[in-house]
Amino acid sequence: MGTNALLVPTELVSLLGVVISNKEGEPALICDDNKLAGFLASHGLQTDFSSPHGDKEIKGIIQKYGTKITYIVYYEAGLALCFQRVSSGKALLESIEIYNTDRKYKAVASTLLPFKGLTHATTASELIEAYMEPTEKGGGVTAGIDIWLRWSQLSISTHEGEPTTISIDVQISDRSWQTGGGSVWKSMTISLTS
Repeated sequence: MGTNALLVPTELVSLLGVVISNKEGEPALICDDNKLAGFLASHGLQTDFSSPHGDKEIKGIIQKYGTKITYIVYYEAGLALCFQRVSSGKALLESIEIYNTDRKYKAVASTLLPFKGLTHATTASELIEAYMEPTEKGGGVTAGIDIWLRWSQLSISTHEGEPTTISIDVQISDRSWQTGGGSVWKSMTISLTS
């Protein structure tokens, strides 16, 4: 795997910033953005939350946190989309979460990985080699949680070649700093930065 490959985003990352309908008082988001709806449908993911999902669609579950944050969680696809209400009736896709070795989620499909060089076997050391030293890191045996790494303010070009700044939070499947470098990523969150 080349160092630069982990900096080349896939179409998934270019969805960050998409705005969809999210009317107050309605139980569901409406995937009325053609780019987002087309992407989800092309991967067999549910896009219409006003009716039951189709037999061939992977079901998305709506989870609301307060009045401003709504997730569409696809447990069977290892993917979660986080939308933040930006105005009356509109929500912005603020972050994307993918899962690799998390017990609650199936591993994300290779076709949904956010960077061209990322695989299910990518280790913490390979991520650090590509993204440089993390802005923050934590966890470990003393903290009693898996190691996590954060890069905040990575400049990349989107799938369409547009420059953007993102942050990446990665949880590693290890609590030991001595062996963590060789351990694979457990989950990853890609977020827009202000």
